[in-house]
Amino acid sequence: MQHAPEAEGAPGGALRGLRTNDLQVVSTDHCPFCFVGQKELGRGGFSKIPNGLPGVENHMDLLHQAVVDGHISRRRWIEIACATPARMFGLYPQKGTIAPGADADVVIYDPHCVRHRPRRLRDARRRPQAEHPGPSR
Repeated sequence: MQHAPEAEGAPGGALRGLRTNDLQVVSTDHCPFCFVGQKELGRGGFSKIPNGLPGVENHMDLLHQAVVDGHISRRRWIEIACATPARMFGLYPQKGTIAPGADADVVIYDPHCVRHRPRRLRDARRRPQAEHPGPSR
């Protein structure tokens, strides 16, 4: 399953929604099922489609790029990606904040880092799971 394809220019609308609080959270479950072999299970029935999309693990990086590019503030990024999801799932203040007594779940982003994903990782999402053994859920 996945959201409907976005119209051209939609990223600007999404960024505007994040700035105005019309969109309050961005999160992923990083459950990258392959389109070939796994997503195809839903052709005969919608309920058989495994939920998850290849590439969702990049959403936080893309959101951070919105900070680097000046579309949203660093504080807003933290609110969208950390504090709001923690509140929504009843985990705040143990998660979603840096404070005495809270879990020390910290990620440090380098705004100057350029990431290159090896071709084998990009291509693995298109192949059936049998050809790409790895962790399963």
